[in-house]
Amino acid sequence: MASHSVLRTAYLVSFSVLLTVVLGFGLPALLNAAMAVLGLPETSVTECIVVMYLVFVLYVALPRIPRGLVEVKGKAVFITGCDSGFGNALAKHMHKMGFTVFAGCLLKDKGGNGAKELEEFHSDRMKVVQLDVCSEEQVNQAVEYIKDNLEDSERGLWAVVNNAGMSTFGEVEFTSIDTYKQVSEVNLWGVIRVTKAVLPLIRRAKGRIVNMSSMYGI
Repeated sequence: MASHSVLRTAYLVSFSVLLTVVLGFGLPALLNAAMAVLGLPETSVTECIVVMYLVFVLYVALPRIPRGLVEVKGKAVFITGCDSGFGNALAKHMHKMGFTVFAGCLLKDKGGNGAKELEEFHSDRMKVVQLDVCSEEQVNQAVEYIKDNLEDSERGLWAVVNNAGMSTFGEVEFTSIDTYKQVSEVNLWGVIRVTKAVLPLIRRAKGRIVNMSSMYGI
């Protein structure tokens, strides 16, 4: 234990010395070389520190530069819980971006308004599927439908968004065990059930799994 502490201390001291040398000599030399290339006068250590500080401030203050644009052509996403709220809005947004959207709706077979709204797009890229995440059968049927309707099944599914969820309110004493079980069946086991079912398609596309949460989680 003592030897480990000594090594750690020696490492920190060495790193501090190296950092001091780099900032004290290396950075000014690098900036002066850059100034020479640009035909500008050489700078002092103080000016180098000021420049470095300004770069740091700009890095913190300015919005992050996007790492790149995603090519949406041919990419498909599967979103659960699209009857209303975030799921419904996300399905519309991703369709607008150019993705093929498989929108899972709990109330599709019952003529739910959210499902009807999405079906009214009359688009080949907006596909509404009946989905109760608590039903193994419906999840498997939805995945088979996705496989059959992907533009290229070999490319797989670019993303799944586990958005379906439910919440309930009430004092612990007055909330039934059945209610707790229903919440966990949707919010926990539903996520696991859907993810396991689509995982082979996600792997093919080297895609991503997005799990939505609620502000109540705070």
